[in-house]
Amino acid sequence: VFSMRRAVRLKHLVKYCRFIFDKKTPLCYNTFVFDLIYIYEAIEDTRRCCIVKIHESAENYLETILILKARNGFVRSIDIANELSFTKPSISVAMKAFREEGYIEMNEEGHITLTPSGLAIAEKIYERHQTLAKVLMSIGVSEETAYADACKIEHDISDETFDKIKAHIGKHTSCQ
Repeated sequence: VFSMRRAVRLKHLVKYCRFIFDKKTPLCYNTFVFDLIYIYEAIEDTRRCCIVKIHESAENYLETILILKARNGFVRSIDIANELSFTKPSISVAMKAFREEGYIEMNEEGHITLTPSGLAIAEKIYERHQTLAKVLMSIGVSEETAYADACKIEHDISDETFDKIKAHIGKHTSCQ
């Protein structure tokens, strides 16, 4: 299904490529348009995939800020770099993007705090991480593996599924 913006982009793309074809060969032109639509869809799918990966990475950064704040009382870029084993320059780029998106604020000493929107995301991911790790450990997965796997699952699981897992845990915890 095409959105209006995507349809306009495709229309412009076809318009610029139209000069290649002679008006006497409409079949060739129509085939070209269908091929172009297919290529455009593939590009859009790839862009969506990249956005998901960036989003997952952002969630991990925000969750790390939340954890470090609870552990140390303050968070600096170097603390995040050390925790995630990333370089300081890559953390600086991410923090600049988070400031621009309104997820964090940074004071003159370089201390990072989560904004309400950043905190909401971080708390959501942290709750998922802890809950999923506990579920995995309850079925016999080692603690180290449970936390590593929970980190992978927490970004992909739907809200509905997570809510059902929480409800199931709540039922079985309250019965004991």
